[in-house]
Amino acid sequence: MTPEIRPATPADLEHVYDVWRDAEIASAGESDGLPPPRHPPSLHRHELETGHMLAAELDGRIVGFAALITRRPVHFLAELYVRPEHQSKSIGRKLLEQVLLQDDPGAICTLTSDDKRALALYVRHGMEPHWPYFYLRADAADIGGCPAPDMEVVEAQPGDSDLINWDRSICGRERPQDHDYWLRGATVPLWFKR
Repeated sequence: MTPEIRPATPADLEHVYDVWRDAEIASAGESDGLPPPRHPPSLHRHELETGHMLAAELDGRIVGFAALITRRPVHFLAELYVRPEHQSKSIGRKLLEQVLLQDDPGAICTLTSDDKRALALYVRHGMEPHWPYFYLRADAADIGGCPAPDMEVVEAQPGDSDLINWDRSICGRERPQDHDYWLRGATVPLWFKR
């Protein structure tokens, strides 16, 4: 049976979170380190409200979703997840093809997972790998101090025009809605000064 691919709604966010969590547990082989089932994270709401989110629905159940954040000229594939029991059934491909239907040209990028099927899917759709992406994890007690006597860490002020200009220069786009989201989520912008 073929799932219906449709725009996601706020009512879907709880199910979107379940799809994400189930796929992450299947990928990691364990649930240690993953958040427990709960209300949808603010990130999914942000993607729905400021991007383009699609849901794959099969027999009234959300089995996959994709989210694309466009901050011209960059289209960022923020999420593409399918429930483990529905993977390798072309649902991810259908979601990707639908979410990438854009009238405006621009760069399309993403950070991929360690799932080789996902990487192959992205490559088949014209994305080229450029550099590795790693998640690093350690216990704070094992890290020790970072020797940087000539570096100062200073809290930046929200809305600091220098910070916004640096972000624009490095990322090649304006993204005030993302800055607003980070600040609402108690993110602290920092300057590393040398």
